[in-house]
Amino acid sequence: MVEIIDDPTDPGTQIEKELFQSGDTSLPQTGNAALISHPDPATALEILKRDFHLFREQAAKERAEVEAYRIANIIFIDAPVGTGFSYSTTQEGYNTSDTESSEAVYQFLRKWMLKHPKFRYNPLYIAGDSYSGIIVPQVILKVSNGNRNGVRPPMKLQGYLLGNPVTELHSDENSRIEFYHRVTLISSELYESIQENCKGEYVYPNVSNSDCMDDIGLVAEAVHR
Repeated sequence: MVEIIDDPTDPGTQIEKELFQSGDTSLPQTGNAALISHPDPATALEILKRDFHLFREQAAKERAEVEAYRIANIIFIDAPVGTGFSYSTTQEGYNTSDTESSEAVYQFLRKWMLKHPKFRYNPLYIAGDSYSGIIVPQVILKVSNGNRNGVRPPMKLQGYLLGNPVTELHSDENSRIEFYHRVTLISSELYESIQENCKGEYVYPNVSNSDCMDDIGLVAEAVHR
């Protein structure tokens, strides 16, 4: 590829710079060689030196970014059974509950730590999203209680992270009206009206309250159109 660039030694003059992409996929956008078409060999050499230093700086930056990922070890768990790539060899294996699922995750962590003791003293963060908002706190409690009661192996629990978590189904569903207003899916006028008419209850409203039901219909129409 030929690129026209400004001559740094002669403002207003442009020169050709021919780029060759190398095959080093580990350093994207930095594995380039350059041939400079310039009448003065010394100037061409200076341009090549400058580009070489820029290349080295960019390569070092990208290597540092790759190295940053090596400070953490991540285990992805599909739970409960049936989610993601997890499966059961029997139909009965899919019959589980939140408490059984959290216990299964906790026992998995214990067994994994026993099998891989070199990771035992690493800081441990347990994370999840969506319905894991129900499961993760239970796992955290089990790990904390296990540490307190001397269960082996001890785990260096530091904290937990939840993304867009389910917490309590009624509260989560009920809070959607406030969310719709915050992201301007419904008007402030409709938001104030539904608050007054439904008295803050949108999941199980009083169906005999026509004003409330009308407002709920308007909200449904606004967010699904």
